[in-house]
Amino acid sequence: THTFTLNLNDRPSALIELGYTDAAKYRRWLDLMVNTLSWSVVDGNQSIKLEGAMSSEVKPRPVAVWQAAPTSYAKNRACVKSGNVYDVFGASTIGRISKADVSIKNNMEFQHHADGNSGYGAAIMGQPEISGSLSAVFGSDTSMLTYMEDHTSVPLVLVGKNLAGDASLTLNLPKVEFDKPKYSIKTSKGLVLDANWRAHADAVAPTIVLVNGITTYAA
Repeated sequence: THTFTLNLNDRPSALIELGYTDAAKYRRWLDLMVNTLSWSVVDGNQSIKLEGAMSSEVKPRPVAVWQAAPTSYAKNRACVKSGNVYDVFGASTIGRISKADVSIKNNMEFQHHADGNSGYGAAIMGQPEISGSLSAVFGSDTSMLTYMEDHTSVPLVLVGKNLAGDASLTLNLPKVEFDKPKYSIKTSKGLVLDANWRAHADAVAPTIVLVNGITTYAA
């Protein structure tokens, strides 16, 4: 179990490499910083999207894979086969959720320096922004509908897990506010609505809890 806290600390940079092994060509970039991280919570073909910016590309392009103290991780697939949305973790679902999306933005501003070097010279840290959307079908379970109508701030827990249930990704948000929902009546059986949400400051910081088969991650 790995717990990551979302706070205002400086975000680290990393090296990233894209390898075309058959052609023995590798594209390598320095000082990658992730500006946006997003995923779909209830998705049978799970994927996490990263939007980042790199300081500079290594040229000429390397012809060998980068091997400086590599850490080997076993492949640990966690494609989501089921997902849950709670206002209290594991205790109370809010509506029958059919879709839930998350976007975490660092809101960085990338600066070029007048130093004759290519690429970005600095990444100005922004304040993290956590937002997303929900789609739900409502019958008698109207608690979240009430939250949306009254603009009530509530906790929100978004859980995605694999079929076996031994790998999961959980986003814990202490305070979330919903926008006014968009209504549509699809059938006589229920009310379908879509609503955007956004997290805001609280004494307790948001966390991401990852459960998988990996013991530890290198710093």
